[in-house]
Amino acid sequence: MGADTAQNQAEDTVLFEKQPCQQGALGLITLNKPGKFNALTLPMIRAIQQQLDDWAEDDDVSVIVLCGNGEKAFCAGGDVRSVAEAIQDARGRPGNDGERFFAEEYRMDYTIATHPKPVVCWGQGVVMGGGLGMMNASRYRLVTPDLKMAMPEISIGFFPDVGASRFLNRLPGSIGMFMGLTGATLNVADALRVGLADYAVPNNGFEEMMGYLRDQAWTQSPATNDRHLLEILQGFAAQYRLDLSESNLENHEQFISRICR
Repeated sequence: MGADTAQNQAEDTVLFEKQPCQQGALGLITLNKPGKFNALTLPMIRAIQQQLDDWAEDDDVSVIVLCGNGEKAFCAGGDVRSVAEAIQDARGRPGNDGERFFAEEYRMDYTIATHPKPVVCWGQGVVMGGGLGMMNASRYRLVTPDLKMAMPEISIGFFPDVGASRFLNRLPGSIGMFMGLTGATLNVADALRVGLADYAVPNNGFEEMMGYLRDQAWTQSPATNDRHLLEILQGFAAQYRLDLSESNLENHEQFISRICR
């Protein structure tokens, strides 16, 4: 499947927009399958990869923002049904779209993590599996009070992937092992506590954040833009005093550390 074909197939399920700022521009990537919790398909991954590559070479784009359409989810992970169907249809033939899905998804995550432009991820609602991979590859990770975060692959006989061997291993105690072995769901306080998110923001704050970002005069220096972006996001998040749910992990961390050593 060529890049043009993938772009055409993903036309409605992932949206790209270049938004002008006072100087420079924002590159906005919106996952657009709200009825399926913005689950990723191979055409979506290929289209995102192509756009990330294009914006890496576009001097006008200073910051990239990832978000999901709808109120329920940023991204629930891969579209497991489409992957399973591709593998079954291949009848054991190597190089099928099921195999390509994972290889190209991992490449996309690596591209996000190493992109020359800072990447912001707005993690609203469900952020699981491949969605958590995209979020943790991003430079800045914003989450909302209704966050439901997990690596649930074990529930379908798979293992935590999309960079989880890195970001789960960086969690305090044995929380990463616990998440991988149980598929446990973290709330917003848990995610902030263990370092899987940077800032808690209100569900209705996305357009306000985008307005702040569009009102900036970005430079041609990614490092300068990164420092400026950090200040903006810190100030944006600090203005809110959100009533967050209590951490579910806090009272069980010692027990988890003991049983998951």
